[in-house]
Amino acid sequence: MVFDTEFTYLNHRLKEIGWLLVSSNKIITRRRLCVQGWCMQQFALRQFKTDLRKASAVCGHSVEQDIEVVTRELGYSPFSGKAVVCTAKLAMKRGYTCAPKLVTLHRNVTGEEFTQRHDALEDAEACYRCLRAAVAASWGGLPKVVRRALGAG
Repeated sequence: MVFDTEFTYLNHRLKEIGWLLVSSNKIITRRRLCVQGWCMQQFALRQFKTDLRKASAVCGHSVEQDIEVVTRELGYSPFSGKAVVCTAKLAMKRGYTCAPKLVTLHRNVTGEEFTQRHDALEDAEACYRCLRAAVAASWGGLPKVVRRALGAG
């Protein structure tokens, strides 16, 4: 699963969550849910957890922050037992002196421009493209389960 969250910066409350469930380099599920009010938040998190149960790994750009937001909203972590891949940290292992912004990493590894609009699903899709490029370039540090999901057995 590749996911991203958008949240309020004042109190780190979830505003939007977007995710891709990937298997054999195919996107199985693509979702974006905006969170407005408690009922919608519970619905969004329930949908997310349903798809998360199907995933062996979670990936994202600075994904630890997204995991923290979801964990805070739920009151517990649904991520235990999952491999965690952060594209920002992977990039640092490839020579970046600090964690690059997603737009910078995307441009450098895919050769394509990406305009970040603070849209959780668009950011998850850009991160997915970065992961695919990392697999194609034989970057180390990707767990086998992630390489398999991205079609690189």
